[in-house]
Amino acid sequence: MIIDALNNEIVIGNYYGYSTARNGRNTIHVGTAIRVTPRGMITIKVEYTKTGVYADVTVSESPKTISCKPVLVFPVDITMLKR
Repeated sequence: MIIDALNNEIVIGNYYGYSTARNGRNTIHVGTAIRVTPRGMITIKVEYTKTGVYADVTVSESPKTISCKPVLVFPVDITMLKR
């Protein structure tokens, strides 16, 4: 059983978000969990990415997939996402 940031079991096929912050630039990726890697990472098929510095937020080009530590992902209600 793989656990997300909110202590819920990660379900392959459900939507999750993953965010990073570097040098004041914040990036959030939203997509579908597609697999668990042999090293225990979660691979997300990214469908939506936003990047911003402070209040300047833009939708940016998404990578096809990302792999990250499960404790850094959080569930997303895709019906609430405004594109």
